[in-house]
Amino acid sequence: MKKLCLPACVVFLASAASAFAEPYWYTYEGNALPETEGWYHEIKGTPAQRWVEDGSLAIDSRGDTLTTDSYSWFFDDSLDPGENETFIMSCRLKPTAVTGFCDPAVIIKSDEFYAVGLIFNEGIVRSLYEANMSVTYEPGVYHEFTLMSTDMRNYELYIDGHSSLSGVLMDVLGPAQVTWGDLTQGGESLTYWDYVRFGV
Repeated sequence: MKKLCLPACVVFLASAASAFAEPYWYTYEGNALPETEGWYHEIKGTPAQRWVEDGSLAIDSRGDTLTTDSYSWFFDDSLDPGENETFIMSCRLKPTAVTGFCDPAVIIKSDEFYAVGLIFNEGIVRSLYEANMSVTYEPGVYHEFTLMSTDMRNYELYIDGHSSLSGVLMDVLGPAQVTWGDLTQGGESLTYWDYVRFGV
């Protein structure tokens, strides 16, 4: 069973329509290390330095370009939205001291093996699986990135509430999941993650 954290009226409306998937909502709020809250923690290379500071998780991989340090939530049942529903993933982060092409990232893989990846530099977010798809933002401050999809084939990315990028999910292998953190070998960074929230 998925953990539910929704207003009662939303649960009632969803249960009244058989075409809807089971609604769900997961959050990480930067108050503890993610693995203590059920996230799968994966490390490659030298473990990153990590700490919680003012309600944000700091991941510091400076010093080893081969380091990846990430968190995943895998799905045995459905991640995808049902009819008339929307998948939403929102994260607020501040990438700093990024060397290399990028380092922090978010990857979402759907039930039917379609995926979208967002990779971050200090002032640019790029689509991992699409060529020449990127948008700039002000470096050195926190930004909220919200990705929305009604069909897990197309998505819209909002930065701080403004529509900033439209794209498509690409056909890739792997189980349905939401993964975030330091995901890029060849780069180094210090990134602060204020929150990660997603669901239908």
